[in-house]
Amino acid sequence: MCRLTSILIVSVWVLTPSCGRTNLDAVVAGDGGTMALAGLGGSQATGGQIGTGGTSAGAGGSSPDTCYSDSDCVRCIWETTPANSNDCTGSYCCGGMVSTRSRCELNQASWTFYCPNQFPAADVCPCFFPTCSGQAIAALSCVGGECGLRCPPIGGAGGAVLSTGGKPGAGGSNSASGGVSGRGGSGGNSSTGGAFGKVVTCTFSGLTVDAQTLSSYTESGITVLATAGAWQARTSFGNPAPSILFFASADGAATGQVKVTTGGSAFRFSSVDLYSSTTTIPYVFTGLKGATKVFSVSGTVPNTFGNFASVANPNAGDLIDTLVIELTNGVAQNPMGLDNVRLTM
Repeated sequence: MCRLTSILIVSVWVLTPSCGRTNLDAVVAGDGGTMALAGLGGSQATGGQIGTGGTSAGAGGSSPDTCYSDSDCVRCIWETTPANSNDCTGSYCCGGMVSTRSRCELNQASWTFYCPNQFPAADVCPCFFPTCSGQAIAALSCVGGECGLRCPPIGGAGGAVLSTGGKPGAGGSNSASGGVSGRGGSGGNSSTGGAFGKVVTCTFSGLTVDAQTLSSYTESGITVLATAGAWQARTSFGNPAPSILFFASADGAATGQVKVTTGGSAFRFSSVDLYSSTTTIPYVFTGLKGATKVFSVSGTVPNTFGNFASVANPNAGDLIDTLVIELTNGVAQNPMGLDNVRLTM
């Protein structure tokens, strides 16, 4: 019995120094949780919890909130980091928060772990973006290790990009590569056959009840009739507010369509501002005169990250008496809408 005791003591004596030499007994902790050994991409430490800042996310153990190039910056709908199953609530708007890709992936991993098959809810709120010179669009960029929305250099290849924020300028310029293409200014006279009256804009300024169902609306002689989709007023959001929008259903895509008329009179369609919270915006513009189709224009606006983009009509010189605007919303519960229908009357 004594021999057995001696052997046990020697075993402990041998293992304890070994633990100290290899540092296996040390606990490495991050800000908010126990970090997985070696910080392997946000993995969970065995028997522990996912840390909200202790995990390394780059070469040399750098912070997941530090960017090194513009490509590291993203819009992220995973704005919160659940620490347990009671934290499975959250929402996002304007395309989500600006963050590093690493931070977004860590937050998403927490949602996947603690909140399986649950997602943040899409919301609608005012989006504030930098006002750039030359009607350029503020872009995601990495400066000083921090991601943010910043104005691009003036005079980039392809010309100015159509403004996605603020009021449209008269006779705006065409879009740059990657923007929304089309002839004609965003809001100015874009007739190709000479002047035809003046530009009149339907701004939806008469909408005063938020979330009210929209069936028909008239302003400045322009009537907008909802013909497909559950359109509603948004009094706190627009370019500027108010605007109209519709949501995709919880189980998939939806189509929103409005018909624009001016009491039977002829007009020319100049442009419209389109919006989506998190997706691209597939659109079709159809111009009719009586029963005759005058033009049909289709395209897709790149992701505007929750802001508005002015889309010009390349057939702005054609006289019509009915305009049909159709938008395809492809993501469940995503809001999509429009503002500032500009006609030359």
